[in-house]
Amino acid sequence: MKRTRLIRFLILLSLLIFIGACTAGVQSASQSRVNNQYIKVNEDPLKESIETDNMRNSIWHTDFTEVDGKPKQTTSIAYIERKGTPNIGGAGAVPAPNSSWFAVIEVRNKEMALVLKSGDKAVQQKELFKAPKGDRLVAWPAWSPGGDQIAIIHVQLDKKRRGLSYSIIIADINGTNISRHMLPEGTVRFPVAMAPFNKFSWSPDGKKILISWDKAGVLNVDTGRFTGMSDGPIIAAWAPDSNSVYYFGMNSDIRKRGLDNFYKRDLDSEKSIKLADKSGFKQNGLRHSWCCAYGNLGFSPSGSKLMFAGGSNNEMEDVIRVYSIERDKPVDIFKPSQKLPIDAVIISTQWAPDEKSIAVLAVRVKPSLELTVEILSLETQKRKTVTKIDVPGNLSEIEIIDSIGFSKSLSWTQ
Repeated sequence: MKRTRLIRFLILLSLLIFIGACTAGVQSASQSRVNNQYIKVNEDPLKESIETDNMRNSIWHTDFTEVDGKPKQTTSIAYIERKGTPNIGGAGAVPAPNSSWFAVIEVRNKEMALVLKSGDKAVQQKELFKAPKGDRLVAWPAWSPGGDQIAIIHVQLDKKRRGLSYSIIIADINGTNISRHMLPEGTVRFPVAMAPFNKFSWSPDGKKILISWDKAGVLNVDTGRFTGMSDGPIIAAWAPDSNSVYYFGMNSDIRKRGLDNFYKRDLDSEKSIKLADKSGFKQNGLRHSWCCAYGNLGFSPSGSKLMFAGGSNNEMEDVIRVYSIERDKPVDIFKPSQKLPIDAVIISTQWAPDEKSIAVLAVRVKPSLELTVEILSLETQKRKTVTKIDVPGNLSEIEIIDSIGFSKSLSWTQ
């Protein structure tokens, strides 16, 4: 496995050098590096979707298909209350909060573009942003809570620095305005990442964006100010008040990777508050996930519950811990109200809109690699398999898991 990673690293490095030589100097007026600069793109308004009902109460998940004999990552929909699992194409497709549109990253004429589509048959579509040839868009579009804006991560070839630069692009869904916000050095590393992608999400009030990757921080969408939170990877989640972030730190020594202390960071403060010391983690069975992702942390839609999906004392078996949130009281990470074990490693999680269950994308490696989308009921503590994902036979386990980790792999519509 280490040899496979080394070979992939060398191939990616060679490609980046080659692309850099071919595309140096490619930059358009719409690629301004000025924070909060807005560029008028077009004024063609979107029409109302005609297939809204078809997309309600469905789970969107990563999938694979075959194109010209080669595996391609894509997105499929699993309906909860009716049959059918349509494949809508494109990795990391994410439905809007009102479920009438979805955003997806597509490659068009060798250029990556953010595309907006309607309905599960994509009757209408609109290109919101296209990256210059050779640049990359991370397949993880993030919708604002009101559904009027989409954020994406843009990876640019930087001629002056002879490397890559990273920024957050925010586009209005009508395509009329686009803003760019440069990310501090080391926040993101892609396509050769040093840590798994953890979180890229808007605050509940729609005014800020949390990004947690190799480093973590919060972008104020209105002012363009970026508040750094850590010098290394963390497992993070927005607090319901939008003014603070809860997170687990991660041990900075990559050879001894593990959970660090549990914190709360108020954004108007320069320091984080330690809520739990890592010395108590082993005794309480808290640890990071066994592979793929360090863990998943997230509040329920109403903010009344907190979920942490991490590892257990049993190898390659994860557990979801659920916490009841009491107003004006800090989270006690050692006292979950429920524990939901699963005989698999959890890649990603998603709360159900009614908060009665949690969807997971799970991976099992024995006797052979298996990817499933499952629902864990908080009321019955029973688990239901929604769908099994066909895994390409000509990709290694590492290649499949890595590709999933770099795209939005699970969503649950309202």
